[in-house]
Amino acid sequence: MAAGAPPLVVVPQEPDSPLLEPIPDARDTLGGHVIVGASAGAKWPFGSHSNALGTGLGLNLDLGYGLGRSVVLGAWGEFDTYSAASWCGGCSGKSFAGGPFLRYHLVQGTRFDPWGSIAVGVRGTTVDLGLSSATHVGPEYLKLTLGGDWFVTSNVALGPYLTFDLGSYGASSHSGLGTGLRLVVDLPGK
Repeated sequence: MAAGAPPLVVVPQEPDSPLLEPIPDARDTLGGHVIVGASAGAKWPFGSHSNALGTGLGLNLDLGYGLGRSVVLGAWGEFDTYSAASWCGGCSGKSFAGGPFLRYHLVQGTRFDPWGSIAVGVRGTTVDLGLSSATHVGPEYLKLTLGGDWFVTSNVALGPYLTFDLGSYGASSHSGLGTGLRLVVDLPGK
């Protein structure tokens, strides 16, 4: 060593720091799963038939397959039965709709699973005015739904939903707003 040079200090190598190790991916609780949903709630029509129809009962079914951690692709179906509007005591209506959907789940691995979906489809509505009835069929351009599933067990969940749909029957448009409670079965489970 040369005179005046600092002494050479040997420092033993430190073990790898856990802060520098890569974080493993969380377990995927959606990809490859079959998701079955059924819901019931109130439905309010707007647009071309809202003057003849009052509040309805909306029944929905959906079947989806988890494409990955956050996305489910599937098909939905809906049956609505409407009461009479206040001015038309003998009026009633029924509506059937269905089509494909894409649902995005916001979080993984928690009991509460918030999600949003977008869908399209076809809707047919029959309006009974007492002495006559008319059936209209047309595209459902947009169906937006927000919801959240609370997993009671690893396979079964309950939660609220809010949905808005928009479509047309040729020259006239229709839309609806619905809300209610959804039951979910997740196979094989979270």
